[in-house]
Amino acid sequence: MCSKHVEFNMSIWKERLSNARKLMEKNGIDVLVLSSAENLQYLSGVTDPTLHTCVTIVLPIDGKPVMIVLWLDIEVARKQSQIQNINYVSCLPIDAKERKVAEVLREFSTPGITVGVDYLDFSEFEELKTSFQNTSPNAKFVDASDMLSMLRFIKSDEEIKLIRKAAKISDYGMEAAVRALRVGATEIEVAAEAEYAMKKRGSWELRHPTIIASGKRTLLVHPYASEKRIEKNDLVVIDLGAVCGGYCSDICRTGVVGASNQTQEDLFKAVLEAQSAAFSILKEGTTIGTVNKVVLGIFQKTGYAKYFPYLLGHFIGLQLEEEPMIMPKNADIEFKSNTVVSLFQSSVFMPSAGGVRIEDMALVTKTKSEVLTHYPREFIKV
Repeated sequence: MCSKHVEFNMSIWKERLSNARKLMEKNGIDVLVLSSAENLQYLSGVTDPTLHTCVTIVLPIDGKPVMIVLWLDIEVARKQSQIQNINYVSCLPIDAKERKVAEVLREFSTPGITVGVDYLDFSEFEELKTSFQNTSPNAKFVDASDMLSMLRFIKSDEEIKLIRKAAKISDYGMEAAVRALRVGATEIEVAAEAEYAMKKRGSWELRHPTIIASGKRTLLVHPYASEKRIEKNDLVVIDLGAVCGGYCSDICRTGVVGASNQTQEDLFKAVLEAQSAAFSILKEGTTIGTVNKVVLGIFQKTGYAKYFPYLLGHFIGLQLEEEPMIMPKNADIEFKSNTVVSLFQSSVFMPSAGGVRIEDMALVTKTKSEVLTHYPREFIKV
């Protein structure tokens, strides 16, 4: 089971703040304004969804960080946050939080200050920028999301434990989904069984809608579960993930309800071979380009290269999909020990057969990769 509150070690928090400030110095950022759930948790320890929705952190390169919350949430923030300096705002007027953030920013303002932001919707960002630049007209705002993704790139032992738990829960979700497969069942009904099984075991909110795709819908890129009923001999793709302690998991399997054809069987074997080959060479120092070359080599050998998109997979942690994405444009990037990846992100889309997907998570180590999702990697037949 996963607790809604994750214990947050003070020494870990201090190390994370130190690492964040080193990256700020390297990137010429004087102060960060953080509002995305993953960065709020990573740099303060708050895990309650209400805080992830409404909190903002102002982190200067020098000086103590400040947390800004709605007044109704201040008690929860004081219990969970490692940040001691907590300001609060009322719910009215509607732009009260942005004004408070601008007010706090002014405490750290210097001529030509550079402010890094991780995520603000357009209206919030414009309100903050306008309010702050009224008194600091030379202030510069930059996107710091990629920098913060790299801050979270290497996972600690504590993070890996939570990811392992999330992966185990997703295995239960896959098992429940497969049990629910039958002719006449709707895709939504199958998704509901999977999500219920994961929630019973403590999974947090979903980070992406569950994909249950049957028949021709397996050829869609994001075929989230619909009201379509599964028909006899339909190919079915199941893609789901649990969340434990804020950390995500991702798993995908393909099967058939009824009888498969030879083209589907051959395509599945090729996808499984390619994924297995990718995991077999994955370790610290392996480049994304090397993995891509091996995978494409197998699809070229089997004749399916033209049906495989460019996206191999992604890193995973507090976000479901973390940068850098595992794709050809990032060919020179090396995998690092204690990172977690998910392969394959894409299907092999073959109009005459359908879209076949197999996805599993793996922990990268110095000498190998360890697959963390354990539901059988076979062509499911119901």
